Amino acid sequence: MTVATLAVNARFLTQTVSGTRNYQIYKKLKLPADHLWEQFDLPHHLAHHGYPRLLNLVNLAPYLYTNNVITIHDIVFRLHPQYFSKKFAFLYNTLVPRLARRARHIITVSQHSKSDICNHL
Repeated sequence: MTVATLAVNARFLTQTVSGTRNYQIYKKLKLPADHLWEQFDLPHHLAHHGYPRLLNLVNLAPYLYTNNVITIHDIVFRLHPQYFSKKFAFLYNTLVPRLARRARHIITVSQHSKSDICNHL
């Protein structure tokens, strides 16, 4: 989805899109735009809007933002790291346990995943 499409969809939903200018700069510099936006621009935007609760649906969240509810679908990156690149496994094994400890709540998709999360994180 392009930034322009995202902005159109946000207006339709009466929402705002933050950090699009920075996102474009990250992309032009060939930096990991999605992660930079999530870790820096999103928390900055939320800070200027009273630190509302943030629902994160895809395992990661802004690390320094503490008013999070995170969804952890599974921890296969920890149980079977051989299926992932070393960089990805390192990133997820570093961030997800810390995010889980800091989260206000954790949502998961099954009793099996809940058990894995409780036993390994």
